[in-house]
Amino acid sequence: MIYLDPETNEILETWNNPWTDQTNTVLTVANDPVNTSPMWADTTGANLDFQTFGNTNTVFLTTTIPLFYPNPLGGEYQSYVGGQYHAMEMFNFVANRAELITLLDRDSEEVAVSWSRISPWLPWMEMGDRPGELVFHAASTRLSDWQQLPEPLKSQIAENYALYQDPPPLGDDRPNQTTWTNFLESLQP
Repeated sequence: MIYLDPETNEILETWNNPWTDQTNTVLTVANDPVNTSPMWADTTGANLDFQTFGNTNTVFLTTTIPLFYPNPLGGEYQSYVGGQYHAMEMFNFVANRAELITLLDRDSEEVAVSWSRISPWLPWMEMGDRPGELVFHAASTRLSDWQQLPEPLKSQIAENYALYQDPPPLGDDRPNQTTWTNFLESLQP
């Protein structure tokens, strides 16, 4: 995910923070990997049910993921002073029912996803413990090739993020990377 200037639609390399009067370097979201539990179970292990609205061929899978864990940027005394990362991610997956039933052994071609997140300030914003939250709201669909992506995302992948030109391997058991762990790695020499 890249951040764009709302006026010029150009990629944001820096952000002029109106609350701190600092210029911050923007960190692109390039989390690798992003692994989750199986999508047929929610965070408690309960089965998720596909939903329909009326007699249609469209099915929906809705899941809400509350995130609450020690902030990767915190120290060993977080339990004394706070510093837990707390956010909420909400997903809607939309697919064709007939295609899902007939494609048990291969992937569906037509899938749409809606993703929303409510979270604290991003670490590169250097907002510390100032009150406030961010709201992300995005939509996506499955493409047959990364080159179908719109600009400027396609150019960024071609020039800076070649690993996104191919899907990740199935069964990848590496730890999940987040914006916060990615930021922490960016601080390392």
